[in-house]
Amino acid sequence: MQNPITQSDIDGLGVNFSEDNSTALLDALNEELDVRIGQEITEALNDDQLAEMVQLQQDGTAEQLSAWISQAMPPEDLADIVQDERDILLGELASGEFTPVE
Repeated sequence: MQNPITQSDIDGLGVNFSEDNSTALLDALNEELDVRIGQEITEALNDDQLAEMVQLQQDGTAEQLSAWISQAMPPEDLADIVQDERDILLGELASGEFTPVE
């Protein structure tokens, strides 16, 4: 994943957690971010691209899949998806809407 959520992002929101909870929170946030980015990418693909991506998920490596996504989507579209989903998730955290499931 590009541009993961970091401790300084959480600190910048004024959200305070213990060190143990911060690590778990970062893990949960970045896992959720990966899911949301994946959902947005699949919605942006046509049927043929989606079938090809699913095949790569099943038979390829993470590196092959990442390279394929980078070729299948315009870089600016992919960057916009990542940044939008990152901003949304951080906003949800700041407002208390995002609470990781233990």
